[in-house]
Order: sequence, then C-alpha cells, then structure tokens
Amino acid sequence: MPPESLTAKLVPPIAGFLGAVIMLSYMSEIPPRHWVTALLAGVLAAYFVPPVLVAWLIHRGVAWLPADGSVEGLLGLLLGLASIHLVAGFTVLGRRFARDPAGFIQRKGGDQ
Repeated sequence: MPPESLTAKLVPPIAGFLGAVIMLSYMSEIPPRHWVTALLAGVLAAYFVPPVLVAWLIHRGVAWLPADGSVEGLLGLLLGLASIHLVAGFTVLGRRFARDPAGFIQRKGGDQ
C-alpha cells in the first residue's frame, strides 16, 4: 500500500479521535468507561462510515465531492464529536428493548 493512501485512510479515524476528545473534554465528570467507549466508537465510526458514505454518494451521482479525501476527514471529525451522544442513544434504546422487547417493537422504539 503506497504511503499516500495509508495517510488518506488514517485521516478520518484521527479526526474522529480528536473530535471525541474535544467533545469529552467539555463534559464534566464522565466515568472512564464512558470515555473509552466514546473514543472507540468515534474512531471506529470515523474509520468505517465515511468511505462507505462517500462511495454511496458517488454511486448516486453526486459529482461535487472532492477527490482529495477532505470530505472523509470532515465526516470523521463530525462522527467523533457525536460519538458520546451516539453511544448514549444506543444505550438508551438497548435498555428500553431489554426491559420490554415486545412493547419496544410494537411502538417502533418510541414512547407513547
């Protein structure tokens, strides 16, 4: 693998890590377990989601995307910033499902 493509592949996860650290630094008194979960979620989401999303957009015919990988880096940063909130949302949904699976499915996940 050429060094240019390796660097381009590492930009989104690094941006995701920095975004997660930035967001977590503004939150007070978060347990270390949440820190680790949010950092891992930010890095993994930033590594996997942007290339898939950009490939899907290119397949759909979006011609305005730059080819230098800047969109992937920006998406990685945004996923990192949102990682603590995404983890919290999945946790809430998981707890609701664990409490009442049939009711959760019938309500389609929402409270009524």
